[in-house]
Amino acid sequence: MNELTQQENINSNVAVFSPQSLAAIQTFSQVMASGMATVPEHLRGNPSDCMAITMQAMQWQMNPYAVAQKTFVVNGVLGYEAQLVNAVISTRGPLTGRIEYDWFGPWEKIIGKF
Repeated sequence: MNELTQQENINSNVAVFSPQSLAAIQTFSQVMASGMATVPEHLRGNPSDCMAITMQAMQWQMNPYAVAQKTFVVNGVLGYEAQLVNAVISTRGPLTGRIEYDWFGPWEKIIGKF
C-alpha cells in the first residue's frame, strides 16, 4: 500500500502519543477556533477548548463541529447538551434498540409542555 491508499484509524487515545497526529489535531483546532458562524461564541479564539472537543468527537466518531454546537460553559466548565449525550448513547452505547421514554406524573406539574 502506498501513502494514499493507507487508511489510518486514529482515535484521541492514540493521537496523544503520536506527534504527527497530535500536530494535525492542533492545526485543525486552530482552524476551528477561527470560525465565526461554525463554532459557538465560547469557542471562538480558543484553540485549547476546540482541541478538547475535537479529541472527544474523535472518541465518539462524530463531527467536531457538530459536537461543538452542542457545548456550553458554566463557571469555566465545559458541558455537553443532553441532545448530544443522547445521540452518543444512541449511536455508540451498547443498546439493542432505540431508547424508550415513559412520561408519567400529573401533567399540570410539567413546566415545559410539548
